[in-house]
Amino acid sequence: MTPDFADQNENEPILFQERFASGFSWKSLRTRMGRANNCLWVRLTPSTLKITCGIFLFRPITRLCDLEHTIPLDRIVSIQRKRFGRFEITFLVAGDYDEDEERTLTLVSWHANRLAQAFINAGVAIDE
Repeated sequence: MTPDFADQNENEPILFQERFASGFSWKSLRTRMGRANNCLWVRLTPSTLKITCGIFLFRPITRLCDLEHTIPLDRIVSIQRKRFGRFEITFLVAGDYDEDEERTLTLVSWHANRLAQAFINAGVAIDE
């Protein structure tokens, strides 16, 4: 079963796509401990970064662990590249009372150099 990329604009080019990435959310202690190992699918286009679970049975778990996101690139606050293919992505989500809330995800890519270059091509700066 493939992940749902139905909200993807058909005319928008894919800058980067990866199956079997890993990661976790910094939202709470539970989400930091609920890591996804080699089951996240990542798709980067010129306007969005989509992270979803590639294994249908694990989707409820990745939702509970705050790992299902479609992030407009203009909502990304910062991307820090760490060692061993790790990226810490901080972005804004709509919070309570119409205030924006910052969230941070750690994404581990098997193709870190290609992902970094794709972010640069999309106009998103990366802090080394």
